[in-house]
Amino acid sequence: MVKSFYQQAEMTGNVPSPLETKPELWLFNEKVWKAWTSLHTARQIGGMGPCGLSINDMVTYFTFTGKLSTSVMKDYIYLIQEMDRAWMDRWVTVHNAKVKKK
Repeated sequence: MVKSFYQQAEMTGNVPSPLETKPELWLFNEKVWKAWTSLHTARQIGGMGPCGLSINDMVTYFTFTGKLSTSVMKDYIYLIQEMDRAWMDRWVTVHNAKVKKK
């Protein structure tokens, strides 16, 4: 979807409004998004669908990517768990809608 916004901007010379109001991420937010994305790509799939991200995986990720204080790591883990919960809720909603159509 974002690609089509960029294509529209290139073809017409007009910047679509979603790109004009695109938020700037602070360094803290960028690190959380990058961590969630990296962890998400390694997500385990169980018999009932995708599994939530584990705290062990998060701690391992942050241990290998740089030294963080315990309090900062706890904040990151909390945010990633909330992001993951939102993603899982959305996955269940979409999956259930597909099942109902059958």
